Amino acid sequence: MKRTKSLTSFQKLIYKYRVIYFLSFAGGFILLFLVIGLVLFFSITRSYYRDAERSMKEYCSHFDENQNNMPGGNPGGPGGGFPQILDPSMISVIFYVDENNLVVDYSISGAVFNDSMMNAVIEDFQLSVPLETYVLTSIDNFYYLSYCQKITRENMKIEGQIGYVKVYINVNGAVIARERIISSYIIASFFSLLLSFVLGFFMMREGTKPLELFVSRQTNFVSDASHELRTPLAVVRSKIENVLSQPNKTVYDVSEDLVIALNEISRLTKLTQELLTLARNDKDTIQITYSLFDVDDVLKEIVEPFFEIGSLSERNITYEGTHCLVYLDKDKFKQIVIINIDNAIKYTNAGDTIRISARVLKDEVHIQIADTGIGLSDEAKQKVFDRFYREDKARSRETGGNGLGLSIAYTLVKLQRGRIEVYDNIPRGTKFVITFPKATAKQIATINANERISG
Repeated sequence: MKRTKSLTSFQKLIYKYRVIYFLSFAGGFILLFLVIGLVLFFSITRSYYRDAERSMKEYCSHFDENQNNMPGGNPGGPGGGFPQILDPSMISVIFYVDENNLVVDYSISGAVFNDSMMNAVIEDFQLSVPLETYVLTSIDNFYYLSYCQKITRENMKIEGQIGYVKVYINVNGAVIARERIISSYIIASFFSLLLSFVLGFFMMREGTKPLELFVSRQTNFVSDASHELRTPLAVVRSKIENVLSQPNKTVYDVSEDLVIALNEISRLTKLTQELLTLARNDKDTIQITYSLFDVDDVLKEIVEPFFEIGSLSERNITYEGTHCLVYLDKDKFKQIVIINIDNAIKYTNAGDTIRISARVLKDEVHIQIADTGIGLSDEAKQKVFDRFYREDKARSRETGGNGLGLSIAYTLVKLQRGRIEVYDNIPRGTKFVITFPKATAKQIATINANERISG
């Protein structure tokens, strides 16, 4: 995508892409409709005409000496005759013309023309005799496909007259059907045009929505990150300036300011690490290193330090697990669980309980972190995995939260084909459920085989 220097220029670029997207889709849809319609129309029409042409040519090929055995005779007269007509819509006319190509006699087989139609046939013949050519002509408001062939045998000449056979097949129904198809196609084209514009508009809007959402999130991300960085930086600056303004005081005298500054620097360090993680995810550069491990063993290792933290903060932390092999990134798995336990501690008070458990359901392992804390509103449960979202911003800042932990956990879970969901913990508190697929037999066999080879 083209690089833009401001939000206004980006909006203009979005508008330009929308127009191009809309015109491309609508134009492509119309072109496809027209091409398909024309192909179907000509293929259907041509198929009908091809059958008629085959019948006429086959009929004319039967005009030979055996069927016209009267020397100098009329093939329609006694002792001769027309080949048998099998197509009820076919009319065969044999014309005898003089040296000036004027009709002096004719014979008809098949359906009979009335006088008006016969005069039109003679006039049509005298105007031109396109041999071996199929011609669509109108006779007395009826459409016929005609084919003319010269009869070249010597015994067909009568005192200098030359014989021609001209065959007509009534294609009035096909032509009318074709005209109706054209009319229907024009109407359908009009509605297809409207449909293409509607679909084009819809696709244009849907096609650019992810881009707009991405840019909106990036804009909010930068704005929120700037706000989060501004506060600790201001505190650090204030405390350092306070220390520098009192050069005669000892380190002990200004130790409170230094501790606050160090705490804010630690928060800045954590924030920048989290921002780096999310930025890597946006660029699809987070590396996942899969390995086979037992969930119960790793969860016990993770939870162990939190037992002491819970006792110091008067929170009851428990764990109940089960053995289950998974094929995941162990470090990322630890980070996900730690983020959720840390979040539970931040949003619980003294006397609350945090239960951590793992159980296997079918082909999945479910890790649950449930607390009896302050809980989440329905709105918060919808936004809890958004970046920088905090339901109680003042409380989060006091406990060191910046609203990125759960967003990072959500990202890392999705990258490993898992899911993370939040529910109310009955009767009180919040429950986060993290689900991962169990290791398959094939994955286990592959890992064991590789270990045997490396061993």
